[in-house]
Amino acid sequence: MRQVVTHIYTVGASEMSQTIEAVPRRPRDQLHAYIQSNLQFISGHPKEVRALGEIFLTMRRKSGELAFGPEDEEPVLHVLEQIFREGQATGEFRLFDARIMALNLRATIDKFSSLVGVGREVDLKSYIREMIELFGRATCKTQE
Repeated sequence: MRQVVTHIYTVGASEMSQTIEAVPRRPRDQLHAYIQSNLQFISGHPKEVRALGEIFLTMRRKSGELAFGPEDEEPVLHVLEQIFREGQATGEFRLFDARIMALNLRATIDKFSSLVGVGREVDLKSYIREMIELFGRATCKTQE
């Protein structure tokens, strides 16, 4: 099961990196590309997303604990925190707790995953647009 998770994450990282690497290195562009590429991957791989959900919710260690826990999210959260901190350092983003923002972004993406994973019809373009707008407003220096 761990190999299944590793394979899906490897394929996802490969597909998403193409979108992310195609945009300028500015934090806002990187953030938008991160959101877009994640949602596109999830939308394009519903069976894999469903498999991940089942594995994450049911696979257990011998001790009975879930096999995948918060520590498994750290590499992804670290990338997001770096984007947010770089945006703050360059003055592109307002000051906020980068960890909390990263957790909230991942939670929003994970909710999209759960919808896709159970076969819900989701308007991908609208979801991408609204998430970019939401996190754009959450990170901007002045509210418009």
